[in-house]
Amino acid sequence: MAQIFQTTDTSATVTATNGDTLTILEGVQVTPSAVAVQMADGSSTQTRLFNNGDLFGTVQINTAYAEIINNGTIQAGIDSAFVLDTPSSEPGARLHIYNYGSVIAADDVIDPSGAQSSVDLQVVNHGLMSATRLGDLLPGGGDLSNAIIVNYGEMRGSILDLSSDSGGRLTNLGTLAVDRIIFATTSSAFLPGVFVNHGTIIGKNGMSAQIEFSNENDRMINTGTITGTVNLGDGFDLYDGMGTGQVVQANFSGTVSGGNGNDTLKGGNFPDFLSGGNDDDLLIGRGGNDTLSAGSGDDIAFGGDGDDDLRGQSDNDTLNGNAGDDLISGDDGNDVLVGQAGSDSLYGGIGDDTLDGGSDDDVLEGGDDNDILRGQAGNDTLRGQNGNDLLNGRDGADELDGGEGNDTLDGGSGNDVLEGGDGTDVLRGRDGEDELAGGLGLDFLTGGQDADVFLFRTTAQAGLGAQRDQILDFEQGIDIINVVSMIPGVFTFVGIGPFTGANQIRVIETAAGSSIVQFNTDADLAAEAEIRVAGVTGLTEDDFAL
Repeated sequence: MAQIFQTTDTSATVTATNGDTLTILEGVQVTPSAVAVQMADGSSTQTRLFNNGDLFGTVQINTAYAEIINNGTIQAGIDSAFVLDTPSSEPGARLHIYNYGSVIAADDVIDPSGAQSSVDLQVVNHGLMSATRLGDLLPGGGDLSNAIIVNYGEMRGSILDLSSDSGGRLTNLGTLAVDRIIFATTSSAFLPGVFVNHGTIIGKNGMSAQIEFSNENDRMINTGTITGTVNLGDGFDLYDGMGTGQVVQANFSGTVSGGNGNDTLKGGNFPDFLSGGNDDDLLIGRGGNDTLSAGSGDDIAFGGDGDDDLRGQSDNDTLNGNAGDDLISGDDGNDVLVGQAGSDSLYGGIGDDTLDGGSDDDVLEGGDDNDILRGQAGNDTLRGQNGNDLLNGRDGADELDGGEGNDTLDGGSGNDVLEGGDGTDVLRGRDGEDELAGGLGLDFLTGGQDADVFLFRTTAQAGLGAQRDQILDFEQGIDIINVVSMIPGVFTFVGIGPFTGANQIRVIETAAGSSIVQFNTDADLAAEAEIRVAGVTGLTEDDFAL
């Protein structure tokens, strides 16, 4: 063990052997492909290099325990700046690098390919570490037990590969200008990769960076800015934007992808694109106008503040827009879609879905199968579409359309418009001045309180015989039966008498105290359509809009 001071410039290789401490005060300049400093002898005793000068050439590490502290410049003209060639006879080798100056390499900054003995690699950078041309900061290869990097300064290169037994650890508080950052475990323990970013990440040439995890249960915390994509790979992974973190787009990148496994992805207060991938994921957008794509599996997504786009896929998803004007699509599966605050658009897709608009003016479309739609507060538009649906407008002046199937429509309070569509439908207007149109099929219409309009546009919508529509709570002098659109001209009301010509309306009063309203639209004096008005007799022309 010796203290060695290099106080004069030299063009020869300087060597530090087992246990030596080498301090460079001036310059070492060798030919571009040569070794400037050799850390040799392979012992597990710590060999140290302090560089306060200028090294032009490679630092080669052949010892099992090396510590390098650079306050000056290390520049490799052709090869890598640090080349590991650790001996296989010394398991648990260590290389610790602390950079406060500049490390510039024409090839790789650190070449680990010669690491043979489970090397513990740790790097702390406060200065500049840069691989020019096509070189990497840390390419794959070599036998690393740990790959731990903490960056306060600037690191630049094509690839930063932290593949190791421990899965890789990276903390960035400065700038990483790297095309690909890779976390992978090389042991059977499947330890997680961990990445904490408080700084800036971008591609080497100002384009997008790609961050790739392939371990189980990876963890990423981001409070900084990432230009590019994050792919968490397999396992139960976590991404958390922590409010201030953002993954922005460059050349259509900007995605955090969970991949396989039950992942947790949390955005920040900026626009995020979170993709859950396969299995059962939790996605939280937080602030900003986010896009949350759940992928396959039974997923849960919360948009947070901002105008968010939430997308289910296969299986049974729960998607909650929270604040803002959100677009929420369930796709396949039996989904639960909740708009909450803001004017939201909810689309159930395939499956038995439940849609809840929340406050403000929302649009809800059930899609296929048997859906439940609730407008809640605001003037909402509810469309059941296919299947036997349940639509409830609740507060506000709502528009409800059952579509195909046997639907139940409930307007709630407010002046609502209810369209049954095809099938045997049940329509209830409830409070407010409502308009009810049963559509095709046998329908049951209840206006509720206030002055309601029962609308029949065609004879087919009214029905005939056992398929005639039923008005269950008609209030004379308040409600109106509107048949203006049923024929091109104007009907003539003939009371309880027989038909005498075309375009006439007559009433048959039953022994049970109800009325059958019949419509004759041609000259055969037979009814083409009928309506039953339950519990009411004595209908007059004033009860109709003809």
